[in-house]
Amino acid sequence: MTDTPFIKYSILVGKYLLDQDSLKDTTPIKYLLDFIKKDILVAYATEKLEIKKLPKKTKKEEVVSLVAESATHPQLLEIFQDNAVFFGLHPIQLEEILGCSKTERKRWTEEDRLPILHYEEFKYGKYPVYDFLKTIARLDQVSMWREEHENKKAQRRKQVAQTAKETRQKRAQERQEKLNYLQTAKQRWGEFSEVFELAYWAVIAHQLSDFYREKIRRAKSKGEEYSRIAEELDNLKASAIEVISKSQLTTLNFSFNCDYPPDVVWSQSGWMPYFEAKKGKHDLTGFYICELNLSTISERALFIISSGERERYDFPDCEDLVVKEMEDIQSDCIFWREETAITEGDLFTPKQVKQAINRSLNHQTIEEIRENGNKKFLELSHAAKLDRAEILEEQRQNAFLFREQFKQKLQSRKTTWLRHSPQNFTYFELAELTRWVSRAAKSLQQHDLSQLADKFYHLKNRAIGILNTCPLAKLNFYRPESPDYGYYDYYRDQFIAEIKDYYSLFSTEIIVPNSSDPDDCFQFHTPYPMGKNLFPSIGELEQVNHLEQEGRFRFGHPLTELELLIFNPQQIEDQILELIQQFDAKEIDERRQQRFREIAEATRQKRQRIKELEAMEIFLIENEEEASIAYFYQITKELGLSKSKAISWIRKQLKSIATCSETLKNYPEFSAKYFHQACKRKWSNNALKSKIKKIERS
Repeated sequence: MTDTPFIKYSILVGKYLLDQDSLKDTTPIKYLLDFIKKDILVAYATEKLEIKKLPKKTKKEEVVSLVAESATHPQLLEIFQDNAVFFGLHPIQLEEILGCSKTERKRWTEEDRLPILHYEEFKYGKYPVYDFLKTIARLDQVSMWREEHENKKAQRRKQVAQTAKETRQKRAQERQEKLNYLQTAKQRWGEFSEVFELAYWAVIAHQLSDFYREKIRRAKSKGEEYSRIAEELDNLKASAIEVISKSQLTTLNFSFNCDYPPDVVWSQSGWMPYFEAKKGKHDLTGFYICELNLSTISERALFIISSGERERYDFPDCEDLVVKEMEDIQSDCIFWREETAITEGDLFTPKQVKQAINRSLNHQTIEEIRENGNKKFLELSHAAKLDRAEILEEQRQNAFLFREQFKQKLQSRKTTWLRHSPQNFTYFELAELTRWVSRAAKSLQQHDLSQLADKFYHLKNRAIGILNTCPLAKLNFYRPESPDYGYYDYYRDQFIAEIKDYYSLFSTEIIVPNSSDPDDCFQFHTPYPMGKNLFPSIGELEQVNHLEQEGRFRFGHPLTELELLIFNPQQIEDQILELIQQFDAKEIDERRQQRFREIAEATRQKRQRIKELEAMEIFLIENEEEASIAYFYQITKELGLSKSKAISWIRKQLKSIATCSETLKNYPEFSAKYFHQACKRKWSNNALKSKIKKIERS
């Protein structure tokens, strides 16, 4: 129903049925009747047109021709009205028939001017289907609808123009009232009027700039123009606040985003004690607070500027200002009139604000303020230096005491290392430095210094490769509940790739013998992908269960603020590299290969032991009577007892169930079932000898 004949014939037939025009032939009627189902046409022909019953083999074309030629005008009108659903107009077809635009169709539909049969659903919603005949009947009304719409638009324009005129008059009146109040206030401000007036216009510029930035979000074609106006207003505001901050009437302070002074400061090269760092550190962020407040004047102003805009406002370094604490601070410019913050920025035009600020900046008093600004900043710097001198001295003292305590404790621990295991002393020193490297890397990660953190983790892995050759090192493997890393397609949840044991960890543990200091227990975890070349294969290592921590790091923790004071990153790096160089690479490689062979042999023996125990378990199950004695005899063999002593030991164990239970705790492979069986029997020495010989033969 979207072809051109349908539109043409619809208009001809519609006008004919509505008695608006004549029809020369029945071709248009036949074309449209063909859309009706055959059975409906047959039923209508036989019932309403009194045509004899038609054979079932009659073609639809013949039925259509019969109805078109036999039906009268009223009968045809009835057919089209009763079967309107077959001639429903799609929105595009209706627009072609009425010669209207999509916008006009939608508007007339909302105004209930167009007849809707029903709504059809499609993938993204639904659309209306219009009545064919009723739409043709409204063809003559289209021009009237358009004329009515134009009249409404003209009326609305008049109303909008009148409203705009009234708004302009009202805003002009409000603006004049504010200017009159400003003139009156300047008389009260007296010799301070130039500074207060400049502060007022700076706040107006700030509010007007925010107004235009909000308009940028809604703008369709003037976004660039609004952006340019907002930038000009921000520059004017910056020039005004720069002068205001240099006035002796204002106070200028700084509020840090962190505790000030911090123990350490961070930069791309790592961390450094605050009292040793150079002045003017860019990583100390916060807000400049410029306040204009005199007890004799009811008006006051406050300017809060982010430290990132320091150069724009020509403010001094943050450390040259006395610290002022403020909660929930954010950038803002406020001017209070009688304890009420003004909100009249949008009453003025950018041109008016520009003229007002430039006029204030050219005043003689303002020029004097500019000249004396450096003097004020020097005074502020001196006051800030005195304000933090005591704190810096306290920091230096705390750092010195902590460093001395650490040195003393480390020296005491080294004495213990030499006394209990002198041959492994160098390993213990390396383990201590490796712990520092690992924790330093975590601290660097916390401050998003990933490149430097990766460098420290590389140093840690080099050290782990050496520590694994220590005779006291225990190498284990930790596999969490979900050790594999899988990548899945975002939309279909389809499996793409998987890395086995991605989240698993190798564990290296070294404990200083006979030391009660908890710091002498060194434990390091190495991710499986990084440690595959530093450790034996997974199958040769004992699997252990470790309790993971909550938070960013699964094991270990970063350095504390005080610990960061002891070394800087370069010192830690230099010390561990110096110690690593003391180990001969070839010798370490030989030790590693030897250690891996020992671990492999121990694993083989352990598995063999398990097989033997499994075989003995089978034997004991098949020979239940001798089972209990066999278990006890196995224990005596491990204890290294002779036969005579073994028999005495077994009889002694059998006398006391409690003693036997305590012994069997260390041998979990021995069944309690057989223990109780042995306790029920009272064998003589000869009987025990006989049974032991039988077990040995087996």
